[in-house]
Amino acid sequence: MIDISLRASKIKMFFAITFAIFIFTLGYSIFDGIEYNTITLIVSGIALLIYISLHILKLNYFYLQNDIKNINIRFYNPHPFFRNYKQFQIPISYFVDYKIEKSFFGYRQQIVFKAKTKKGITDYPRISISALNKAEKSQLISILNKLKK
Repeated sequence: MIDISLRASKIKMFFAITFAIFIFTLGYSIFDGIEYNTITLIVSGIALLIYISLHILKLNYFYLQNDIKNINIRFYNPHPFFRNYKQFQIPISYFVDYKIEKSFFGYRQQIVFKAKTKKGITDYPRISISALNKAEKSQLISILNKLKK
């Protein structure tokens, strides 16, 4: 079982803090006069860049549990405003393979689960595993390699 709920909470707080810093410093600069507040504009720009990079990385909450019959997967974006809970279940007898895709200079990693159906092999939606640390990623890979046919 892989569950990163505590880390997802920290990511949610980081989203909220960077957004609040951006809004506060930008608002302060606008109301106090932009020409005299270069430091607050720089801080606002840095907060905006951090906020955008968190969106690009797609740091998802990720939960995987396998029992005797199924692989249960839950995931969502821990952003305070754009949360969309998703889950799916793959019967172990249908699970065929998985693929890990890397992008954004290797910082954004997504996993695609493959399962066989009556019409052939299908791909499940991509799930970001960027929030997993190295030990959790290796645990995920070992679990999936054991379940692969």
